[in-house]
Amino acid sequence: GVAVLSTAGQAELARLRRSEPLLHHGRWFVGPGQERAGDACIAWFSPAGHEMQVHDWHQADQHAFACLLRGAGEAAPRLAIVFNPDAEARPFHLSAQGFAVLLDSSGEIKSGQRIAAGQGFQAPARSLLLLRIEHRDLAHEHATVGHRHHQADAREHADGLAYGPAAGAHAQ
Repeated sequence: GVAVLSTAGQAELARLRRSEPLLHHGRWFVGPGQERAGDACIAWFSPAGHEMQVHDWHQADQHAFACLLRGAGEAAPRLAIVFNPDAEARPFHLSAQGFAVLLDSSGEIKSGQRIAAGQGFQAPARSLLLLRIEHRDLAHEHATVGHRHHQADAREHADGLAYGPAAGAHAQ
């Protein structure tokens, strides 16, 4: 059967769309490295966490995928949208960062539930998940434990999410 979003779910989706600029901006998303001023960026990922390639889109037995959304001028993605049209739950391993569930169209995962950094998760059958990526402030963590000389390095690597040819490496 087809999952239908409840009235409460529809209201929550409308609220999220109004409150989140990436869900209602007036321009098309562009791919990594193609951004101009004001462009939001999208990158597509397999459930295993590697950036989708042409052959991935043509695998007859592979229907689930995800996208990471980055706002104009932002250094790292802020949202993830996970699509699982399959009849069974599907494991996903997207990043070294944690997530907060904003919406699960199946109703199986409660809004606000956290997915720990580096942990995989199950996307329920026939679902769409909207996730907020929770970026850790590694620069602050290093400073707190007395490693101030690593602050500049930590700022450069705080996201753990990359776009481009090496993007899949973060999901290992």
